[in-house]
Amino acid sequence: MTSKASSRFFEHYPKKKTAASKPPLDANKSLYVIWLGTNDCGYVGTYHRYLATLTNGLPIDKPTPSDLEDIVDSLFTNGLDELYVKAGARNFLLIDVPPNERSPAATILSTDIS
Repeated sequence: MTSKASSRFFEHYPKKKTAASKPPLDANKSLYVIWLGTNDCGYVGTYHRYLATLTNGLPIDKPTPSDLEDIVDSLFTNGLDELYVKAGARNFLLIDVPPNERSPAATILSTDIS
């Protein structure tokens, strides 16, 4: 979770009920769905293409799977851990990334028309 998403979540769903708050989520009955989207991962490839324009098309290293480590690491260390500790979340559904070539960023940058 980004700090913005985190602050919005905990602003609306506090851990304990107060007179002015909504009831807390029941950790045993709640399912937290996290979808690591194509635009999140597609950014890595887009950034590398952008770097190529800055170097006048000179070869640069292509993005590798390890380039996604920061994104995935952030998801686990910032997002899931925070939900687990602060919200008491125990039930998670993690949805993987669909094919990147179907992301909005990829279709905009594509020269192929299918």
